[in-house]
Amino acid sequence: MTCAHCEEMKAEIEYLRSELGLSMAAHRVQKIRDLLPQGSSRGVIAKLLICLYQAKGKPLTRGQIFDAVPPYSGEDDDRGYNYISMLVCKAREHVGFDSIKTIWGGGYALTPKGMAWVARAVGDEP
Repeated sequence: MTCAHCEEMKAEIEYLRSELGLSMAAHRVQKIRDLLPQGSSRGVIAKLLICLYQAKGKPLTRGQIFDAVPPYSGEDDDRGYNYISMLVCKAREHVGFDSIKTIWGGGYALTPKGMAWVARAVGDEP
């Protein structure tokens, strides 16, 4: 028997794999989520960081991130234009302001510092 949260996360992961070609293993998202301070957005910030990490330092557009990162709750999708900017700002507060770079007209990408932080968090570091 699984909980509703686990089923929701499995559905999100399957969507990301099939529609976007991304693989967000639930245990990787959970490892990052556990490192972030308590709050309603920490699961979404963890997914943002995994999404950027899987891009391997290449920029992802706001639209790509918007498609890959779900809203706070699975019920309503009331995200506005500034949703991604707000998530990036919160991620920078927790991981480091120099961990995510803004590529004007191109989106966002993890810096080497950000890549190292996520790699340590998910256990990818050799």
